[in-house]
Amino acid sequence: MAFQAYQAGEVDIIQPDPGDVPGIQNDSALSQAYTQYSGACTESYELNLTIPPFDEKLVREAFIYAYDRDAYIRDILQGTSVKTLTWIPPGFPGHDPDETRYDFDPERARTLLAEAGYPNGEGLPEVTLTYVSDDPAAESAATYLVQRYQENLGVTITTSALDGTTIDELIVDVETHPQMVLSSWCAEYPDPKVWLSDYWHSRTDLASSFGYANPEVDRLLDEADRERDEATRLALYQQAQRLIIGDAPQIIRSHSINSFLIKPTFDGFDFTSQDWLFPGQATGLMQVTGTSSE
Repeated sequence: MAFQAYQAGEVDIIQPDPGDVPGIQNDSALSQAYTQYSGACTESYELNLTIPPFDEKLVREAFIYAYDRDAYIRDILQGTSVKTLTWIPPGFPGHDPDETRYDFDPERARTLLAEAGYPNGEGLPEVTLTYVSDDPAAESAATYLVQRYQENLGVTITTSALDGTTIDELIVDVETHPQMVLSSWCAEYPDPKVWLSDYWHSRTDLASSFGYANPEVDRLLDEADRERDEATRLALYQQAQRLIIGDAPQIIRSHSINSFLIKPTFDGFDFTSQDWLFPGQATGLMQVTGTSSE
């Protein structure tokens, strides 16, 4: 594992697994080498909208209301992500701080599932959660999620463990896209277009890969992409984002926190929110000084 390699002096910078973070923070030496700061990714569970039962909005809404983000971030992610009910993260143009729909409400979730014709999950088509088999933390996270859905919604979810390469191949086509799979979208630059038009427009490979299409969203995004007045442009993007959230196309979970363990022999990193792979990713490493463990 990465943390063991770091401790052995084999690597100088890692993104620690969430399960290792509490121990790192409680260690006097490691805590000095650990850094966290706001990220530029939105983390969610993609749902294949063409496969029952997630082709029904009421069912999707039930699953979203039954998802306890606070508990998952506390218990599984160890606080290494930030809860969200909207798509664009804080600090980015287009963030919607007033979005309050679909927060955790298991009673409402059960009511919606019954309205969809599946009281207490009876008769609900099989739901399968696909997770990455080569991620050590993914199995325990999947088990936790299955248990919480059984408790909060009364439904049984099966799991499918596949290697990351196979999942990457499956998610590009709606015909093979898993029913339910963890995903994330990270900004290449701080503009609503990259968050919305590049992901949610029906012409994109991303939206089409899980079957999302809303003509009114497409119209608003096309208009916003052409608009030169910044205030008007942002208002159009906000309208589109509100419609997207209202369609309940995904279980939007959290915004990322960049989390790195860096050997204290290095200095000069320019940390930015867009460093989702390594510190200094967006601005370069020319100013970094230090020596490797090797």
